[in-house]
Amino acid sequence: MPITKKNNSKASPSPKIEELQRKIRDASYVYGAIESIASVVSRRIVEGHAVSGKGADFLIH
Repeated sequence: MPITKKNNSKASPSPKIEELQRKIRDASYVYGAIESIASVVSRRIVEGHAVSGKGADFLIH
């Protein structure tokens, strides 16, 4: 396999990537996302619907 030189020119990110970059710099957005994830995980644990596999085994032990 031949070694090729990478192109170091930076293309501007897509509008979706720019939106996500803005969101992760917003502390209130990140806090809300963490709260949402915690709520879903907690509900699944309480309801006994935790999923085995895919790195989620800790939810059912």
